[in-house]
Amino acid sequence: MKRWMFFLYGVSCHLLFLGLFAYMAGFVGDFMAGLGFDYLVPITINTTREESLTSAVFINLVLLTLFAGQHSIMARPAFKRVWTKIIPQPIERSTYVLIGALVTILLMWQWRGIETVVWDIQTPALRTAMWALFAIGWLMVPTVSLMIDHFDLFGTRQVWLYLTRR
Repeated sequence: MKRWMFFLYGVSCHLLFLGLFAYMAGFVGDFMAGLGFDYLVPITINTTREESLTSAVFINLVLLTLFAGQHSIMARPAFKRVWTKIIPQPIERSTYVLIGALVTILLMWQWRGIETVVWDIQTPALRTAMWALFAIGWLMVPTVSLMIDHFDLFGTRQVWLYLTRR
């Protein structure tokens, strides 16, 4: 029973990441409104709130620090040695993925867009080129993860091996 629970937990964490990855593309790209699907991603990187620029920048820096800190600290071997005394080894990576997803959700939920336009490309050919680069960048993440063992990276391999007693 425990093996199946670990397996379902690991697969659920992986699926959460995949859904979040797709959602985050809409959040960063802020293109869903233009396609008529703004209800799918109601808050985007450009969504502003009533507060000062200083406050928005401070909150965003705190959110980015939390995101970077979680990804950096939890990936360290010293942290993993301590962490696996609390979290069983087969679900250690899946738990990392889950916590990373939760931090990412917090980041997107609390992100503060600013009123100032940072950059805007008006030339159609350049705009198309930038959207193409955006798409290529987002498609490279799953492609590269498959090249380095996607299922190991997201903990699915570990819970599968535990389930099958290997």
